[in-house]
Amino acid sequence: MCKSMVEILDHEGVAGKITIISHDWGSILAARFLSYHPEKVKFWATLCVPPTAPAEFGPEVDYVEMIREHMPQLGYQIYFMSEESNEEMDRYCQTAMLLLYFHLERGLEPSIEEKLLKYKDESIMYEGVFRKQLKEMGDELESMTIEDPEISYVISEVKKSGLSPALNWYRARKVDETDEEAALLPEAFSSDIQCIFIGAPQDPALPPGMFTEDLKMKMFPSGNIECTNIGGGNHFFAEAPSHRIKVTQVLGDWIDKKEKKNC
Repeated sequence: MCKSMVEILDHEGVAGKITIISHDWGSILAARFLSYHPEKVKFWATLCVPPTAPAEFGPEVDYVEMIREHMPQLGYQIYFMSEESNEEMDRYCQTAMLLLYFHLERGLEPSIEEKLLKYKDESIMYEGVFRKQLKEMGDELESMTIEDPEISYVISEVKKSGLSPALNWYRARKVDETDEEAALLPEAFSSDIQCIFIGAPQDPALPPGMFTEDLKMKMFPSGNIECTNIGGGNHFFAEAPSHRIKVTQVLGDWIDKKEKKNC
């Protein structure tokens, strides 16, 4: 994927250093791009997902067991890694997206919120829960018309290819770790790249506290990272009407400040 990004930049004639703004799996890809091609990046802003070091766990790690024993809040990934998730999440693509938006507080129209209220205290982060809700609500929610134009558009675009291709991100972890280990990528990011981690305190899977001071020192020994949180923000805070303006302001102010300092 990093090679593809370089090819896209070359095709578009982008010769100078770029600013990367990333979220979710895009942040994992961005982190690896910084490791493989530090000479191409000026600034990096990662939303919700803290920076991760290359070959963090090693290709020999059993991810399913690691999640069960040490990171149960990532239990949903066990389903996403399974073969069963392909057919089920493509068949119930709209339902899957609505469940994610509901639990991660993007905000939904009242008619859909009401149908999902019974799941409010049932976190989809843990193993088995997301699949259960998907199968329970799939037939009903797939036939619903979505009035919110933004959510309707996002879901219509996702439906074009389905969700199964995105699930390959979860299945490729061992391959990625093997490649990163073979490339002997450094644990620390280049001190020439200015970075910011914008955390979401209410994100149940990736609370900002995961990015500890020890990890900051290992990955950014030169101190070239800033950390800030969007109060009350959840995983989709960049899309949530209650937080999107604040996220945009924080990002814009940070980039402006760094650009002025760079002049």
